[in-house]
Amino acid sequence: MKHRTISRLIVIAIGLLLACECLAARRTLRVDFGGEWDTRQIGTADCPGSTVGSALLIINGITFSGRDNGTHLVDVYCQISVDDVWGGGSFFEGDETGLASLIGPNTNNAVRATRYALLDDLRFDAPTGFQWGVYRFPNGLIIVGLYGLTSATLTSNSYIQQGGTFLWRGDLNGYNGEYFCFRNSTFLGTWNGNPAEPNSACMAAFNTLFQNGFE
Repeated sequence: MKHRTISRLIVIAIGLLLACECLAARRTLRVDFGGEWDTRQIGTADCPGSTVGSALLIINGITFSGRDNGTHLVDVYCQISVDDVWGGGSFFEGDETGLASLIGPNTNNAVRATRYALLDDLRFDAPTGFQWGVYRFPNGLIIVGLYGLTSATLTSNSYIQQGGTFLWRGDLNGYNGEYFCFRNSTFLGTWNGNPAEPNSACMAAFNTLFQNGFE
């Protein structure tokens, strides 16, 4: 009877873990070129914030470095979400259900996304590297995700910096798939991907804009 009780508790615990929308790991690269995305060239006005020959992004005066290393400049591109096509249903991998639920069907194109890819090999030849996903909501709310580097040991080359302040550094803070949230250029903190996360400044900002007529 004791063994049955323990087994039952284990099954319940596993079920709770599977049901939780919280993040458990870094996310893999998103190498897809469906109709939801328009692919453009890094370092042009079509890919704002990027620079030819650099692995860094600068968005609203904030520097994003997935890994500041020239090996990730073999295949570089950005993708812009396509109006009237891209929305919450465009997240096919199943590990971003929380973010997808915030975006919803996006029928009014209120949310727009840009995905920046910096890879060490051609995109269809099993590259490694990283991507930044930048999701822009109304009223200046920006949610940023980091993809790739799933098994890499992060060093001081992985960071987010504003002026002389590091908002995040891989070697000091680690990374387990959290999103980084901003209101324009103000850092709100990280978000674990669960819309019901308690005391989340990111979700507080989202709920405020939702009440003001986001959808």
